[in-house]
Amino acid sequence: MTLSKYINLDALRIKLDEYDSKLVPYYKDNTVLFSKGDKIDLNRHEEQTFSKLAARIYKTRNSIVHSKDGEKSKFIPFTDDKFLINEIPLMRFIAEDIIIENSTII
Repeated sequence: MTLSKYINLDALRIKLDEYDSKLVPYYKDNTVLFSKGDKIDLNRHEEQTFSKLAARIYKTRNSIVHSKDGEKSKFIPFTDDKFLINEIPLMRFIAEDIIIENSTII
């Protein structure tokens, strides 16, 4: 799995804490309301943590991209923005780490 290959959970947790100390507890205690994305405990170092992290990202992405397809779990602009805002740092730091770990200097 890409996440377990490229993401260090301790480093991710530190970045999230530096960005906003409320995020790590938020991910542990809350699903993504508009997508039913999984709760994730970033303090646990288990393969299941990566699976839940991947599921949270996947469900959130699908809710945004397929919001017009009539699916039950869909993102509603302006209504769900307050929930999406908490997911952006998580996706940003993961994307940055994967890009950095997977890139080569030209």
